[in-house]
Amino acid sequence: RRCCAGLLLSSTGALAVSSAVRGIAPEENHRYTGTSFSCLDGTGPSLPISSVNDEFCDCADGSDEPGTGACAGQDSTLFYCINEGSTPRQLYASRVGDGVCDCCDGSDEASLAARRPAAACRNYCAEQGKLERAEKERRAEELRLGAAKREEVHRLAAAERQGWLAELQQLQEELPALELKVAEEKAAAAAAAAAAAAEAAANSPVDSVDPSLGKAAPDAEAPDDGVAQGDSPSEGAERTESSLTEGTEEAKASASSPEAPAAVVSEYAKWMDGAEAELSKQEQAPEELQEELEEEEDLRGEDPEYDADDDDLPTGSSEAEKQVQANKRRASELQTNLDTLPEDRLGYGSLLGKTLSQRVGDFDYKLEFFRTASQNTVSLGNWKGWTGPHSASFEDGTVCWDGPARKLGVRFQCGVEESLDEVTEPSRCVYEALVTHPGACDAAELQALLSGRAIGPKDEL
Repeated sequence: RRCCAGLLLSSTGALAVSSAVRGIAPEENHRYTGTSFSCLDGTGPSLPISSVNDEFCDCADGSDEPGTGACAGQDSTLFYCINEGSTPRQLYASRVGDGVCDCCDGSDEASLAARRPAAACRNYCAEQGKLERAEKERRAEELRLGAAKREEVHRLAAAERQGWLAELQQLQEELPALELKVAEEKAAAAAAAAAAAAEAAANSPVDSVDPSLGKAAPDAEAPDDGVAQGDSPSEGAERTESSLTEGTEEAKASASSPEAPAAVVSEYAKWMDGAEAELSKQEQAPEELQEELEEEEDLRGEDPEYDADDDDLPTGSSEAEKQVQANKRRASELQTNLDTLPEDRLGYGSLLGKTLSQRVGDFDYKLEFFRTASQNTVSLGNWKGWTGPHSASFEDGTVCWDGPARKLGVRFQCGVEESLDEVTEPSRCVYEALVTHPGACDAAELQALLSGRAIGPKDEL
């Protein structure tokens, strides 16, 4: 009897805590008092209070059947498990009275148990509550440590961001002077070119002709026309024909000879276009030229100050032009960093330039922040940007066969250490990655964890 009395007291205590109407949170009980009931969405006629939980759905929002599965298919009214000793929980109506014990107190199957006592669920909230409290304590400590780490990352990133802003401002202030210097150099070069052209024209008399072209200058001796004094006209003609024939053969031999002189380039052309150096290279044997080019490539690879972006500059660019190019390139990099990590994303600052990788099945996944994502050698996209407080995306990856371009969404969860935890492909060519990072740790999650609020139907246990 004492045992049974204890069970009765326990049962009575549970009834005292539980809601008067099955499936309703205690704070919502006042909506189900009196002799009549009206649907909570304001539609439909007034119903007698006996219509509540009578296994017949009268309201479109399901509010007349909070404790049964009669109004399955809507998500306005959810079943509330009190779960005394554990964490309260909410369920969709479709999971009420389905023969599966979802609530640790078994209240979701009470209507089924009333018809079939064998279907009653055991109350295991005490055991579950003990495990949940241990997990909550562990998670709360992880959130506290993660939040502290996030503050540290935020502080360092904020200082670095200020450095980016200061450097960008300095570059912007220096750029006009550099561009002015380039303009002055170009103007000076144009003036020098004009002067050189004028001097070349002044030093080249119009009536002076190069003898090698077959025409004599005015003060040169008359050429031998092949007719010697005293020759008869027929002998002179034969001598002239012979001279012309020999001259033609010599000209052909001279043109085909490997020792033929190089094309004449004026000093002005050499000064303007660097033709002298180009002709010097052309005179080299192909093997010697190739060896020289290879030596230049080796020097580039060994030079720590060599910048591949300088190759984009035109040949012969001045030092000032290189400085302008370097200024603009660095300014672009700084602006990209500032755009990628605005004030509200500085908690993720430690990811800049970092690569997280994970092998999943037969694939190696790599996320290089904030640049690219890949699956083995296949691109999953380039960094697109942030899509939410703790989410981002990479887009425009390799196009799937007869399908869209690959893309990858990233969801961040709170943790002290940075890691790529998993990658899935929920739909064709669309990937999702879960990344642990302290940037996702915030006070809201910790507060929600400690509040003891009910677990929703979409929340993870």
